[in-house]
Amino acid sequence: MPSRAALGLALLLVWLEGAQAAVVRKLSLRQLVTQAELIAIVRPLAHVSRWDSNGRIVTYVSLRIERMLKDDRPDRREVRVTVLGGSIGELGLVVPGAARFPAGQRCIVFLYSHPNGGLRVVGMSQGTMPIREQAQGPVVTRSTSGLALLGADGQIHEADAQEHNTRSLSEVVAQLVALIGASG
Repeated sequence: MPSRAALGLALLLVWLEGAQAAVVRKLSLRQLVTQAELIAIVRPLAHVSRWDSNGRIVTYVSLRIERMLKDDRPDRREVRVTVLGGSIGELGLVVPGAARFPAGQRCIVFLYSHPNGGLRVVGMSQGTMPIREQAQGPVVTRSTSGLALLGADGQIHEADAQEHNTRSLSEVVAQLVALIGASG
């Protein structure tokens, strides 16, 4: 007869197999600005996946900075960001809710310095805002792909596309500049 621990582990693995979202604390735009050390409009240049020192697959993404909004080194033209997941040969690791940087897709990023070194995205995919070209000009949508958000009420809410409406890039940048100025 299997032990309780073995049975519990088996049930957990079955439950995790169906999991399609990472649970993270829901961040407002103000919280993203406050937690980020670097905020910029970027375009991905290249990416490479490697094994990290903990035996996980991570992807290093080179980003060209098109417009710096917040940074202690405003002269930077390129940064390298580490995201969990990627593929090496025939092995792959998919991390639901991890930030994604499709080739050539401009976005606004919110980055922080990780204690182990390198830059990481604040709040997983919440810390990327894809920019799409539209007839009326570029627009931005907050990204919550693959996330279940933990609200201030302590309840878990599936990310809702209606909640994050699309806005013009100029409107979002103006709001970010105001929030950056207010955060000192």
